[in-house]
Amino acid sequence: MKTQILKSVIATSVLTVLTVISSSAYANNVTATVTGFAYANPQTATITSATPAVNNLAVYAGGFSGTYADSTSFIAYCADISQELAPWNSAQTYTQGNLASAFSSTKAADLTTLSNKYYSLVNNAETSAAFQIATWEILYENTVNPYQVNSNGFKAFGGTGVSLAQTWLSGLHDSSFAVTGNYSIGLLQSGKYQDVVTVTPVPEPETYAMMLAGLGLMGFVARRRKS
Repeated sequence: MKTQILKSVIATSVLTVLTVISSSAYANNVTATVTGFAYANPQTATITSATPAVNNLAVYAGGFSGTYADSTSFIAYCADISQELAPWNSAQTYTQGNLASAFSSTKAADLTTLSNKYYSLVNNAETSAAFQIATWEILYENTVNPYQVNSNGFKAFGGTGVSLAQTWLSGLHDSSFAVTGNYSIGLLQSGKYQDVVTVTPVPEPETYAMMLAGLGLMGFVARRRKS
């Protein structure tokens, strides 16, 4: 009888968690607020792009922090160099986009590889700048193999983050550069402000198993106390 109750509780917990994940992953619109740069003293760089047309534009390069309407925090990177970023601390409605549709399946795959190989190394203004510049290079470069941040359709100059970005991009399709993490890449699109890329760690299967087991045991204890 106890085994049957435990199985029932775990099954219910699994359904609940999957429902939450599903509704979160496939909601069309989300409310998000950019709160500031992820790391103090962000680096600057000068960028040039053929499409969209940008010529020697001085920009801050690096990720920025934000929160969703449910207070969940995130770190995002600029995916659009033709619009201004939403003002700090102003809640905005974004549409959850598809990176492959907005750019291409190759660029989406390369950005995922960049994240899985190097995002775990992002821990300060320099590495954050490198990730941002490498992201721009992948999204806006017209020559994708190899990526070169100082030539072709997209170019970036200035700051140590640029040289580090090139190092990471050089190892993008090199199997000797190990994968160090597992990340999901999202795209938040806005008609008024800059589109942004979000990088979210993907929990390991055992993490889900432990979470579900914990929920199941909590439900079992609560049911037993009630009885």
